[in-house]
Amino acid sequence: MDTMLKLLYAVTITALLVSCGGDSATEDAAKKEMTRPQPKTEVIRSASMAAKSSSFSFDREKRVISNFTFDEVECRNDLRLCGEVMKFARGNTMSFTASGDASDYEGDLEFSRKVAGVFIVDKKELKADLLFAIRPVEEGAIFFTGILTFKNESTFKYAADEVSVRVKGRK
Repeated sequence: MDTMLKLLYAVTITALLVSCGGDSATEDAAKKEMTRPQPKTEVIRSASMAAKSSSFSFDREKRVISNFTFDEVECRNDLRLCGEVMKFARGNTMSFTASGDASDYEGDLEFSRKVAGVFIVDKKELKADLLFAIRPVEEGAIFFTGILTFKNESTFKYAADEVSVRVKGRK
């Protein structure tokens, strides 16, 4: 009877281990897979760059930034995207040109106007939107800040589908 109890005990323990996933070889392999460093993805989900406008045009009557240019972009977090954009530009000036009238922006950001247009890098034209705010600085001079957002269209390897550039300029 003692042998029967030991055998029943062994069968019960084995059944419990198998039903509870007690396959330690599989668990160890899964743990190693989870703790092994995963390769970093090459796509930056919220790419953000900054640029200073070298020149811009402001239509006072229509209250719109009709175009602006900049020579370089800066990145705080990941330099790969900025390097790629600068290489793609090949030393040429990058520009934004509005393709219509501006409208009032009613979102949560600190901007008051928005306009659609085209962002040009080298010879590549990308659809873009500009959110911006204009502020007079001194007699006749103005300062603008904005966020230029463009669709990547697979142009830049290290960028998400949508890329933003924080822009500022003074005239």
